[in-house]
Amino acid sequence: MVRLLLYTFILIPIIEIVVFILLGDFFTLWQLISIIITTAFIGITIIKKKGLQTFYKAQEQLRSNNMPIAEIYDGTFLIISATLLLLPGFVTDLFGFLLFFRGVRNLFKAVIFKSLVANINLDGYMKNNNINTANTYDKTIDGEFEEVRAPNISNNNKTLK
Repeated sequence: MVRLLLYTFILIPIIEIVVFILLGDFFTLWQLISIIITTAFIGITIIKKKGLQTFYKAQEQLRSNNMPIAEIYDGTFLIISATLLLLPGFVTDLFGFLLFFRGVRNLFKAVIFKSLVANINLDGYMKNNNINTANTYDKTIDGEFEEVRAPNISNNNKTLK
């Protein structure tokens, strides 16, 4: 993960510089700067609107005693999108705008959950099958349960009278 972040922080500026040089043949410096500023303002406006919508949906979910998992997920990607749009550059703006689309977010969601499930399963397997663990008393206990409801006291009082 650290390597991925390191490569990202090195490669993104290099890619942005190359794109600026290539677009410099078609646009003047001031046109490029105005395009970057315009995309940042458009992105901020869209994020503000979508962010408020997501916030209100999360509030509705909480009022109905549901955990707003989808809204938290959307809010997280809106923050990532806002960060990418505020960074100067065309490639980061492109990825920032792509994250506005639900299909792209769902694609990332599938990849992230698949990665998390694979890591969790691997960690659980390694922890349970490692002979040299610090605590050898970790045992998994499997069992069944049955829900028992408390007796209705008002009916018992009627029978006693």
